Amino acid sequence: GMTLYSMTKGSNVEDIIFSIVDQVAHGTDDSLVQSPELKLDLAALYEMAGVKAVDCSDYVTARLYLNTALSLLPPNHWKTHYDRSLQLSFLFAKSSYSCGDVEKAQGILQEILGECRCIKDKLPAYFLLVTILYSCGEGDDAYTTCHDVLSQLGETIPESL
Repeated sequence: GMTLYSMTKGSNVEDIIFSIVDQVAHGTDDSLVQSPELKLDLAALYEMAGVKAVDCSDYVTARLYLNTALSLLPPNHWKTHYDRSLQLSFLFAKSSYSCGDVEKAQGILQEILGECRCIKDKLPAYFLLVTILYSCGEGDDAYTTCHDVLSQLGETIPESL
């Protein structure tokens, strides 16, 4: 797996990304992946595979790849790799929800909302959270969340119509 990775590093690997990450996963011992640079490279590969799996609507596989990518990031990844953390976490939440793991998805979304630097970055997470709340029969919570988000955006909503 690592040989395949090193041979394709820097080239367009999207066509064989699933083969690469599966081989890396089967052939790599956690003790061998100690280098922070190698961990970031592998996280990028797993991210690419996760995005491709999401694009193919294979959320079970995407969840596995995205979880692995997140696990390869450093402990302070929200500070040092904000954009990657945001994308990976959102796709992981979306994949978890699509697999029926609502609690996991909501937990990830709460983490995203706690770590985001601005409301613009929070909007996709809020949208997915409201979708989950509504689909779970929690319409009042979904409405309250929408109301809060619109208030943060400077919009006013009348209490009664």
